[in-house]
Amino acid sequence: MASSAPKPRRRTLLQRIAHDATNWFRPGPTLGDVPEGANATPLYEMARERIRQMITDGVYGPGDRLPSEAEFAERFGVHRLTARRALEELAREGVAVARKGSGTFVAPHRTHLPISVPLNRESFTPNLERQLRAAGRRYREILLDVDMDHPARGVPRELRETGKLCLVSSALDIDGEIWLHTNAWVTQQRVKGIRRRWRENDGLYGVILDQVGELVTLWRAFQAEPAVAEVAERLGIRTGSPILVRDGLTADAERVPLLYVRRHARADRVRYVVDYRDRNG
Repeated sequence: MASSAPKPRRRTLLQRIAHDATNWFRPGPTLGDVPEGANATPLYEMARERIRQMITDGVYGPGDRLPSEAEFAERFGVHRLTARRALEELAREGVAVARKGSGTFVAPHRTHLPISVPLNRESFTPNLERQLRAAGRRYREILLDVDMDHPARGVPRELRETGKLCLVSSALDIDGEIWLHTNAWVTQQRVKGIRRRWRENDGLYGVILDQVGELVTLWRAFQAEPAVAEVAERLGIRTGSPILVRDGLTADAERVPLLYVRRHARADRVRYVVDYRDRNG
């Protein structure tokens, strides 16, 4: 009697999961006819650099809408998830801007603005406007919140000793994009009626300069750090993206502290320049 063929062994649950995962994430045709595994560079990085080169070559200029992930996937012969990852990486780097419901666009040219302006009533606003407009930028300082009861944790002692403080939150909008978010602690007597007195061309500094005429920089500190979730949301960037943090204490002409400012700035949009020719630095 002929022996019957052995029955095939059933795959274990772990084997089935591994099989399903392999087939689900298996990429489509290879990019540039290079089989995956034959090159140490991941496919999404190859796709990202191909798109970056198109932008560099002027195929897509600042403000242009990029093809969708599906279109790039078909053009490059890769899985749609690979094209999505490439676009996400470019957005993380600031090369592209993802707009919910609209697609991904080429980011505007990175114009780093070394803003250094005198802190007096006559010069502050004109100098700020001139430097931004010379760079072809439209801007506005948006008042977000005024908190009269916010705890002053982390605020320098010399300012806390001057009296009750108020937290003023604002954002600097450049051409429709938030570049900086600012938290400022200031003595309450200086911010009475601030919502009525706020001007979007000079913000909190303008409100205070209207009262004291001149401000003096006591100190400034700078550091780079990854954006936590709350800050990233305010700046419209991904959590963990690099940001620049600037702290500073400012006083009146008699060097009495008035204002402590902590600013979070997008590192792909802003740089700070310390100009030693300006006595206020």
